[in-house]
Amino acid sequence: MLWGNLFGLAICLAQKYLRLIPLDPGSYYLDTVPINLNLLHLLLLNLGTMLITYVFLLVPSMIIARISPDKSIRFN
Repeated sequence: MLWGNLFGLAICLAQKYLRLIPLDPGSYYLDTVPINLNLLHLLLLNLGTMLITYVFLLVPSMIIARISPDKSIRFN
């Protein structure tokens, strides 16, 4: 997540200050793509990503922990 955040923020800051992606003035009211960086949104996005990742790792582990080895090895 650290590398993704750094890469994403670098792209956003480059667009904000260097205006890399222009827009067609005939179709849009703006000449470049606007960037709005909000620290709260970034923190909530990272928290949500960590929570979802944790759930997707925890739930299968809980299911696997319920399987007893002696019952799974026994052949009928």
